Amino acid sequence: FTGDAIPSNTTNPSTILSGGSSLKLQNNTIVENNAHTTFLYDSLGGKELNFNIIGYNPVGYACRYLAGSAADLKNSGLRLSFNALNLSNNTDKCDLPT
Repeated sequence: FTGDAIPSNTTNPSTILSGGSSLKLQNNTIVENNAHTTFLYDSLGGKELNFNIIGYNPVGYACRYLAGSAADLKNSGLRLSFNALNLSNNTDKCDLPT
């Protein structure tokens, strides 16, 4: 989404995208990716994922929150519907807020 966001800063002067930006991924199959993380996200803007398969990444997480663990994250801007995501504790998991 963006790699230089400061989540606690409301003006985000160093970010490429604004807090009003949005990303929609629909009907994608993203598997066996060799990137450190397939989907790296932060708290800025909206992110909507529908009908996607993201996983089987042998190198790192399928999804990862930019600023650390996503377990207790509030207001992530994520909306998920009908996706196939690995939520287990494997190395290729999709780290999402609970």
